[in-house]
Amino acid sequence: MIAMMTVEGKEREMSKGIVPDGPITTDLSDYDTPNHEDSEIPELMKLKDVAKYLKIGERALCRWIKEGRLKVIRLSATCIRVDARDLDDFIQSHKVPAISEENE
Repeated sequence: MIAMMTVEGKEREMSKGIVPDGPITTDLSDYDTPNHEDSEIPELMKLKDVAKYLKIGERALCRWIKEGRLKVIRLSATCIRVDARDLDDFIQSHKVPAISEENE
């Protein structure tokens, strides 16, 4: 299969596996560079790191995920991540008040 590609105002023919002749230049001045410090890119954690952070076993964590108690991001069949913000929400929603001796 042959495709056409426009480079530096010239149309060039490309076939699979063949790189066009000559330099390919791209002017990136028209694009805004994202500032990652201000962006809302979530920190994604591996399941083993979440289990270690919560001090529980990975099997218990997987059970919670299957029960729908903890939200996950499934990138593929074997690649599962937890958004750190979702983990924080999960922890906050499971906090209970401390039992003091006065309440007994």
